[in-house]
Parts: sequence; C-alpha cells; structure tokens
Amino acid sequence: MDTKSSVRTLDEAVLELVTNLPREKRAELAVLFINSLASWAWYEEVIDRFQLRDEDNPLIAEIDRRFPDEAAIKFLESDFSGPVFEAAVILREAKKLIHLDDARNSPNTTA
Repeated sequence: MDTKSSVRTLDEAVLELVTNLPREKRAELAVLFINSLASWAWYEEVIDRFQLRDEDNPLIAEIDRRFPDEAAIKFLESDFSGPVFEAAVILREAKKLIHLDDARNSPNTTA
C-alpha cells in the first residue's frame, strides 16, 4: 500500500485506497477509531500515498470544497500543521465505503 498515487478527486482516492487494501487491512480500517493514536500509521500512509503535503494537489482543494464547514475549522482542531484533516476525510470516506460494500455483500442482505 506504499505506492504513490496521482488521483485528482476524493472519490478516486477513496476507491483506490479501499480496492488496494488486503483483506486484513480492510478489516482493520473498518473498525479503526480514526482520531486515535492507533490511526497515525494510517494517516501517514494516506498523506504519503496521495501526496497531501503538496499544497498544489487538486485533491486538497476538492476536499476543502466538499467539506467547507469542516475545512474552515481544520486549523483549530489540530496542533499539527500538516494535512491531517485531508487524510482524515479520505480515511473516513474509505471506512464508509468498506461498510457499504460489506452491507451489500452480506448474505443476510436482500437486494
């Protein structure tokens, strides 16, 4: 999962992250408390993979546009000046996608 990616949209980033996770990592993300100490390795991976330290990355601008209320207060919530907010959004949306996929593929679910 340590490959750099040049995706340009949040949807592409989320899909790429989820589809490239091994089953064990997918299960780990599904239950991960995103703002916990255990999530820092995930943050680091997402920041590096999607090159979120590059301020000109169009992915950052899209995340800010799609989540304007959260983006407006992102600097107040963190002592870290890096792209923690953006990584958290990608992780949160990936986690939602995993839960949606799991619900669709559950044998107890009717179509």
